[in-house]
Amino acid sequence: MAFYCFVRQRAAGQAINRSVEKDECIGVDWMGKKYLIKYERDKCIGAGVCVVMDDKSFEMNTDGKADLKGGNKADAVYEKEIDEAELDDMMKAAEGCPVRVIHVIDKESGKQLV
Repeated sequence: MAFYCFVRQRAAGQAINRSVEKDECIGVDWMGKKYLIKYERDKCIGAGVCVVMDDKSFEMNTDGKADLKGGNKADAVYEKEIDEAELDDMMKAAEGCPVRVIHVIDKESGKQLV
């Protein structure tokens, strides 16, 4: 199965799209905007709403607190970068957290969404 991406180029003053093989797609932003997740695990009360809303990103640990799958510990906070494909479920998890310990930050603007 071939893998293609679409790139925009100018030809004779006209913008055109063309498909290219994966090797030619270097530098293409596949998933659009990036977001930084900051999770204050030490303040988690174990309600589990995040796991219900986004089980791809969160799981319950045996200590009764949620773990951010793939998160890296930075001081007392776990961090993870996500893209737009993961944003909807992560927003639901963050908004549903009763103690508001999941923060979603737009990496481009630095604005905290939740």
